[in-house]
Amino acid sequence: MIDQYKGFPDDPDDHPRERRRTAPGTTRLDRGPGARPGDHRGVRRPAPAPDRQPCRRALRHDTHRRAYLESARLPRLVQPFLQGIAAGTHEIAHLAVLDGDDAVYIARSGVHRHMNSGYMLGSRVQAQVTAAGMAILASVSEAESDAWLADRALRAYTPYTISSTERLRSELQRFRRQGWALSEQQMELNYRGLAVPLFDRNNDVQGAISVTMPINQETSADAVARLLPVLKEAARTLRALI
Repeated sequence: MIDQYKGFPDDPDDHPRERRRTAPGTTRLDRGPGARPGDHRGVRRPAPAPDRQPCRRALRHDTHRRAYLESARLPRLVQPFLQGIAAGTHEIAHLAVLDGDDAVYIARSGVHRHMNSGYMLGSRVQAQVTAAGMAILASVSEAESDAWLADRALRAYTPYTISSTERLRSELQRFRRQGWALSEQQMELNYRGLAVPLFDRNNDVQGAISVTMPINQETSADAVARLLPVLKEAARTLRALI
């Protein structure tokens, strides 16, 4: 299986905690004294309220999404390492997993001056334009990555985006050999991402940890030399814990 991420919980309105404990349109007080559970005959029920729920439901669903992200084991385990990477490099650090077409960012950290940049918690971005997505795809078998490529239409976001299947396959082979992925100006001009795959103790890829930053005047080689050892060390330590 190439997808690690199984999605967020179902609609929060269907969560057991959200189900009504009384008949629709009534409250416990509507039943009157001595009423038996399920006996609602003769009860005067209030008229249905206007449908003002979409915004509340969206807010509640977002709350459930955040609760899922905060309670999942992998993000909680990786979070201190992201904080350490950010403190040592002064760049935003992320944890991403693969879900179908997308890299999904399930944890992030950073220093204050950059808190408005990078991928926000819960962001979904087409995998082939992110360093994290490419690192994950390069860490599965070639047959799995080829199957993923066969089902995808590659969209170009910038003049530098790799939108050719053959070229992307070649890049994945290169990333597979070197054990890390570099993405430059694939999604946004003047932005670079560097990622390493995150393996568990059984050698199965569970996601990728990455940093994103403006390119500015720093060369690719200098960025890799500055950041890659930190990412590799975090991934190596986490491998024994996952």
